[in-house]
Amino acid sequence: EEYVTDACALRVPVVDGEAQPAAVARALRYLYDHPEERQKMGQAGREIALQHDWKIMAKRYACVIRELTQ
Repeated sequence: EEYVTDACALRVPVVDGEAQPAAVARALRYLYDHPEERQKMGQAGREIALQHDWKIMAKRYACVIRELTQ
């Protein structure tokens, strides 16, 4: 399951395990210049986070465990 999607994040290139500073700066500038897109991405991120709330995840795990033990 993917937690970070294009709906809630801007991806930047990573080289040798580190994000490239110029790419991070461009992504931040884009978000600064596009407040409506920033708002949509923030809302999408919140929705994804809510799907992974502990109570919801506990129910999912309980279902998987029940299926595996039947």
